[in-house]
Amino acid sequence: MKINGKDVFGIIFDLDGTLLDSCSIWSEIDKAFFEKRNLVQPDDYSAAIGHIGLDKAATYTINRFNLKETKEDILKEWKQGVLDYYSHIKLKPGVKEFIAYLKENTIPFCAATANDEDCYKKALEVHNIYDDFQFILEVRNYKKGKDNPDIYLDAAKKMNLRAENVAVFEDLYTALKTVKQAGFITVGVFEQSHNDQNKIQKLVDQYIVDFRELIKCQ
Repeated sequence: MKINGKDVFGIIFDLDGTLLDSCSIWSEIDKAFFEKRNLVQPDDYSAAIGHIGLDKAATYTINRFNLKETKEDILKEWKQGVLDYYSHIKLKPGVKEFIAYLKENTIPFCAATANDEDCYKKALEVHNIYDDFQFILEVRNYKKGKDNPDIYLDAAKKMNLRAENVAVFEDLYTALKTVKQAGFITVGVFEQSHNDQNKIQKLVDQYIVDFRELIKCQ
């Protein structure tokens, strides 16, 4: 397939906010977390933790707000808040059709996520697409977050592909900027909870609201 005239031989998907319509859930979890502690949630908080994985996000939160809780306590609270939701999360528009298209055309795809398996696996299984991924890499297993290309480069290597022939689908500007600089093909996915859509549209090779847009232009 082609994206903006570039040959695509493999795809790396983000999950939350890209394939899964789950960002609003995490916003509610964050809101409840700060209200419980009588703290004001800073405007930059979601952007600061959105690309670094839950483990690093818990440590970041403890350090930034001088919390006395352990990382394990915070992770447990977050996961208890979202696990039930993940069995009801919807896919972004056109995801099922696009994955079917990739399978029909034998285009390999994987995922690179800041989430943990006990959350995302449930959602992917409900929609019967979990087993379609070649593999799923988690940011928590890397020293740095998605502001560093290591997880994407590792994914491309596992698919035996070069970055220039791999399209990365993301909803976060930070992640898209990272992969753009690393030489990947970039696809920005609309996410209504983010206020930097104009920046993303100017940065990426293609910007979509519905995954079926990509099928129509092949």
